Amino acid sequence: MSWKNDDWQAKQEQFRKSAGLKERLVREAQQLAHSDDFRSAGARMKQLGSEFKNAGFAGKDQNQRLWDEFSQARSAFYDRRNQYYERLNIEARDNAAQKRRIISELQSLLGVEDFREAGQRVKTLHSEWKSVGFAGREENQLLNDQYYAARNEFYENSKRHWEQLATQMELNKNDRLRLVQQAEFIADHPDPRSMSNDMRALLQVWRDQRGPLKKEDREELNRRFWAAKDRFYSRRDAQFAQGQEQWASGKGARSAIQDDPAWRPKDNTDAIRHLEQAIRDKEQAVRDADAHYEKVRSQGRSWLLPSKQNERIAKAEQWQRIQREELDKLYRRLSSLRNRK
Repeated sequence: MSWKNDDWQAKQEQFRKSAGLKERLVREAQQLAHSDDFRSAGARMKQLGSEFKNAGFAGKDQNQRLWDEFSQARSAFYDRRNQYYERLNIEARDNAAQKRRIISELQSLLGVEDFREAGQRVKTLHSEWKSVGFAGREENQLLNDQYYAARNEFYENSKRHWEQLATQMELNKNDRLRLVQQAEFIADHPDPRSMSNDMRALLQVWRDQRGPLKKEDREELNRRFWAAKDRFYSRRDAQFAQGQEQWASGKGARSAIQDDPAWRPKDNTDAIRHLEQAIRDKEQAVRDADAHYEKVRSQGRSWLLPSKQNERIAKAEQWQRIQREELDKLYRRLSSLRNRK
C-alpha cells in the first residue's frame, strides 16, 4: 500500500505547484485588467491564457476557483479594451466627418476672387485641421491626401493671383504716370489758352481710369495730376487776364486805339526803341515755340490716337511758324525804320 500513498502525495504536490502557478497567473491577470496599455496588455493577456492552460490541474477544490478568477480578470480586461476601441471608433468617425467638412469648405474656396479674405479662412481651416484627431485606419491617409491637395491648389491659385495683380498694378501705374506727364506738359505750355481742349480731354481720360493701384502710388499720382491741372488753369487765367490788361493799355492786338496818333511813338528813335523791345520779346516767344515743338515731337502720347498726335505736332509746327513769321516782320520793320534815318 506504500506505493499508493506515494502516488497520492506526488499528485498532491503537483496540485500545489499548479495551484501556485495559477495563483501567480491570476494575480497578473487581475493587474492587467486595470491596464490602459491595451496593445501590450492584450498581448500579455493572451500569453497568460496559454500559460494558464498549460499550468496543469490544481486539484478539485482549487482548480475551478482559480479558473473563475482568471476568467473574470481576463473578461474585465477585454470588456474595457472593447469599450476603449469602440470609443476610438466613434471618435474616428467624428474626426473623419470633421475632416470631410473642412475639405469640402476648402474645395469651395478654390474658385474665389477675393484671395485676401479667403486666405485668412484657409489659415483658420488649417488650425482646425491640425486640432482634429485620427480619422481611422481606412480613411485617415485618404482624407489627408485630399486636404493637402486642395490646400496646395489654393495657394498656387493665390500665388498666381497676387503675381497677376502686381503686374496689373504696375501697368496701371505706368498708364497713369503717362497721363500725369501729359498733364504736366500741358500745364507748362507757353500758350495755355491753346491747350484748353487738350486739358479737358485729358481730364476725362483720367476720370475714366479704372483698375487697382498701390495706395502710395495712387496718392502720389493723384497729387501730381491735380497739381498740374490747378497749375494749368492758374496760368491760363493769368494769361487771359494779361491779355485783357494789354488790350486795355493798347499793347495787345491792333485796334482803333492803336490808330490813335497819341498811341504812336513820338519820333523815329522812339519807334526803334519800342520795336527792338518787341523783337526781344518775340525772339523769346520763338525759343518757347521751338522748345514746345521739340517736346511734342519727341514725347509720345499713349492716350491719344495717332491722328490726334499728328494733329498736335502740326499745331505745334504751325505755332512755331507763326512766331517766326512775326519775328521776320518785326526785323523788316526795324530795317525800314533804320533806313529812314
